[in-house]
This record gives sequence, structure tokens and C-alpha cells, in this order.
Amino acid sequence: QGHVQMLKFLGENDSQLLTLNLGTGFGTSVLELVNTFCSVNKVKVNYSFGERRLGDSECSVANSELSNSILGWKAEKTLNDMCIDSWRWQKNLSSQKEN
Repeated sequence: QGHVQMLKFLGENDSQLLTLNLGTGFGTSVLELVNTFCSVNKVKVNYSFGERRLGDSECSVANSELSNSILGWKAEKTLNDMCIDSWRWQKNLSSQKEN
């Protein structure tokens, strides 16, 4: 929905360069994301822990205040919703490739 709002905004306004975050404003660890994804989709994902890579940040959270004010948009989906939607999208892609 945020991307749709952005396209609508760009179509209604003069061309400009904007950098907007479309996040929830809440951080999620990689492990929390993997565990949530597995739980809500009832799948198993193999993973392993490794050393932090050079340049990896400890924490990154999208500040979506500018998106909220410019687009009138606010994230409505939960982490569960996003994991379910992404898995459904991926399965649909896979089934299209098979046909």
C-alpha cells in the first residue's frame, strides 16, 4: 500500500527525488523474522549463525515519519501479515514458473 501511495503521489506532483522509508518504526531481529516466518507459514527454514560481517549494523529501524506526513500513509500490516504475504507471493511465483 505504501508503494501504491508513492506512485499516486508522484503522478500527482512534479518530478522530484524523494527518499522515504516505508517501515513500521519497530525493529525486528533476523532471528525473530525467521522464527515468525516459520511459525506463521508452518515451514522450516534451515539457517546457521555466523560472525558479523564488516559493515553490518547492530540495529536499523526505518523512520517512516516523512512517509506518514507526505503520503498520509502508515504501515498497517503486522510482521505476521508480512511473512504470510511474502510466502504466498513466492509460492505464486514458483507455480507460475512451473506452468
